[in-house]
Amino acid sequence: MTDLTQNSSVHLQPGAELQGENGAYVVEHYLGEGVTAVVYLARNKVTSEKAALKVLRLDASEISVRNFSEEGLILGSLRLEGTKAVPLKLDQQKGSLPNFMVLELVDGKEFPSLDELEDNGVLPELEGLELAEQALEVLDRLHTGLRRTYTDMQFKNFCWNRERRQLKVMDWNHVSAGYRDPDDAEFIALRRQDLARFASYIYRYLTGKLARDQGTTARALEKRAGDRWSALSAGTRQLLTQALHPNPARRYASAKDFLLAVKEQHGLLGEWSDDLFHEYPERFKRLLQEAEVEWKRDLSPDPTQALEKAKWLALDEAERLLDALARHDVWDRETLNRYQARLQKILEGETATWVVGRRHYNVQQYAEAANSWEPEAKARGHIHLWRWLMLARAGAEMGQQFEPIRPGLESVIAAMKGERWDEARDVLEALHSTGLAGNSASIQTLRAETNAVLKAQTAAVKESSQRVEDWQAALDDWREVEAQGAYIPYWDLLKEERDWAKLPDHIAELDRKIRDRRARLSDRKSLVEALENYLNGID
Repeated sequence: MTDLTQNSSVHLQPGAELQGENGAYVVEHYLGEGVTAVVYLARNKVTSEKAALKVLRLDASEISVRNFSEEGLILGSLRLEGTKAVPLKLDQQKGSLPNFMVLELVDGKEFPSLDELEDNGVLPELEGLELAEQALEVLDRLHTGLRRTYTDMQFKNFCWNRERRQLKVMDWNHVSAGYRDPDDAEFIALRRQDLARFASYIYRYLTGKLARDQGTTARALEKRAGDRWSALSAGTRQLLTQALHPNPARRYASAKDFLLAVKEQHGLLGEWSDDLFHEYPERFKRLLQEAEVEWKRDLSPDPTQALEKAKWLALDEAERLLDALARHDVWDRETLNRYQARLQKILEGETATWVVGRRHYNVQQYAEAANSWEPEAKARGHIHLWRWLMLARAGAEMGQQFEPIRPGLESVIAAMKGERWDEARDVLEALHSTGLAGNSASIQTLRAETNAVLKAQTAAVKESSQRVEDWQAALDDWREVEAQGAYIPYWDLLKEERDWAKLPDHIAELDRKIRDRRARLSDRKSLVEALENYLNGID
């Protein structure tokens, strides 16, 4: 056996022999090394089976020693979970020195890493989805079975055999602590980090371009990849857009959800059975009809009722299906063009700018939503459109600070629509008092409209009184209503809806009424005083 006590870097020579629990291994040659370990090609002394001998450095830190020992446990656990996409651990050291493990040999020629494959261009979409399926199955088992995350995930760790369409994920010596509480906030964040990082790898090997795993917009993904992005199917573009969404809460909630989306898309693009050639066209027709019905509702004066439903899920599925139907040549060109035109009418029709804007809004593209909504709000003259426009502008102004208050503001919009003005005021004031709303001019617009309506209501009550003091209070309220108009870009529209078109005249008339009443009261008081003086003089 080889004496390694003085060899801290563990550089073994060919012919060196190490004893494992299940047999002896003879080193053939050096393969590579990292910070923690050195890897050699070795063979079983009895069977001559080739294997990878991974030897821990003798000068490794305490953390590296722990990570090295855990790597074998993780590989074994993942294999027990049912995945074959990680190397099989064959053996480990017998005795104290050196620490080593014997792993299934993953030949770099048979299983080139993704960064090596990258030199030959991007992967075909269908093949890339197969790779993603296998990788996400590993991450799902890691996250749910072992309750760990892949801390040291790297592009080069994924090795892909193109002929066998088989994945091997290497280097498992850096993972998070095991058996975390699934609901632990830090663990949730780490799982999302794993998924976003791998999503950036999918984007990279399908387009040849890098994407930020911290999140990015669909427009940025398209801009980076150009024609390669547009060459991808609609479904693949959709799943990458969701997986890399700037807001982590909007991404896939788990590896399983991401995996199901990839499997569904892979199924759409892969081989179809005879049943699917019948099922998919019928499903598309049904979804298209549903989307057309909802779209027509969206074009009504108040478009939000249909938008509260899960309509966009159906529309997105219709878009994915149509793309797959086109790729499988299910229909002749004339039929396909006819369906494409119907779908396109919904997605990009001239009168559907509200719908397009809502789609931008749903994925946090607030500036784009505002750009879609503003012309329509001005043209259609509907206050509810203006209120949604204010939300989009607030989102564009505030960025990520908008997300925590978005649900509250959407409830304000619903309350205003339902004439529940006290409710709208309470939510807006609560947001204002916490400082979360910042100095957003658009949110100030919603506060101004709410304050104006409530002041008008109290003014009307006070004005119905017979007391001049109440009239004066009503006049003050009406003047405050008028002052709010400076903060409301749709003030003329609001005045028309609330019958405030002649508000300046009404204020002037009420002011004259108050002055006249006070003058009469003053004259009456003077007359009474004169009479009292006269009577006192007679006495």
